[in-house]
Amino acid sequence: GTEALPAKKKFKSLDDARTRSLAETVKEGRLSAGASVADFPYNKKRVRLISPAPDLKEGTRGILYWMSRDQRVQDNWAFLYAQRLALKQCLPLHVCFCLVPKFLDATIRHFGFMLRGLEEVTEVCLVKRGEPGTLLPSALVSPSLFSPCSRIRSWWSLLFA
Repeated sequence: GTEALPAKKKFKSLDDARTRSLAETVKEGRLSAGASVADFPYNKKRVRLISPAPDLKEGTRGILYWMSRDQRVQDNWAFLYAQRLALKQCLPLHVCFCLVPKFLDATIRHFGFMLRGLEEVTEVCLVKRGEPGTLLPSALVSPSLFSPCSRIRSWWSLLFA
């Protein structure tokens, strides 16, 4: 006999106007939180300092935020922390993200999601393409870096050796 195929599931698609309205509402909420990240009611409980924060060395020319797991600018507490630190110290904020062809067990779907997030980052940050060793500020000699990912730590040890 022939077996009957299950009926295709019908998915409700969100109305474009409703989706756009939600995005606009979220954007308005972010903008009303403060004119600057310096005015934003920052929740310090969202950041855990791994090591004591050393004083910045004289001649420091910028703050580096090494973007890794949270590939977005909005709702990224570590990014906000770096941004506030840069503003407080009157220094430029440098954001670095290294895209490698194979990362852990990421699938094409993971990479698609990641690239869409990075497209949003490029709307806010200046994009430069190339090797980190040639693009990062030359003053970045002995950074205070932390990542729970051993692969990223190994990149740093090669880069800053």
